[in-house]
Amino acid sequence: NALHPLLILADIESQSGSLIKAEKYANQLLNIAQKRKAKIYIKEAYRALSAIEKTKGNAEQALIFFEQYKSWSDSVFKLEREKNIAQLEFRTNLAKRDLEIKYGLSLKERENKKLASDNINLKWGFSIAILAFLIFVFLGFLLYRSNNKKRLLNEQLVQKNKIVEKQASEKDVLIQEIHHRVKNNLTMLQSLFYLQSKSTLNEEVKQ
Repeated sequence: NALHPLLILADIESQSGSLIKAEKYANQLLNIAQKRKAKIYIKEAYRALSAIEKTKGNAEQALIFFEQYKSWSDSVFKLEREKNIAQLEFRTNLAKRDLEIKYGLSLKERENKKLASDNINLKWGFSIAILAFLIFVFLGFLLYRSNNKKRLLNEQLVQKNKIVEKQASEKDVLIQEIHHRVKNNLTMLQSLFYLQSKSTLNEEVKQ
């Protein structure tokens, strides 16, 4: 994968002040990423180009690249969010269906056993005492097994709930990170406007 090395080279050259090389690597990264439709690297390429133009003092072009970076960032986040939501819904529905199937089978099994024991009691009235004892033992076993299954299902449900809560927490962290980035971006824009107003002779622009 040549995309990540190009991104690293662009950042290194930009930080070291070699803006020509940095711009070359960033443009190569952008071209290859666009051909491969690699949204994350398209976003990072625009970020690198914006930083380069800002270092060169070209605030207008830096702002254009930054807007492209922001647009692609929103697109990538939206795609990841939709993917996470779809996965969460799929897992929730799958877990719900598994629980319904397991509980339904257990309930049906107990009902069938009870009907069978009732038929035996009707047919064999002279062995009611023995059959009652056997049924009691058998139902006790079924109850124990049913309770054990329920306990296991509850543990699985707790684990799945923890996963859902973790994913929701990660989603909240992502949203907070976006808010933080937006705030930083607004601060940067304010600084750019301030620098631009200081470097112009037009009084209306300064105001």
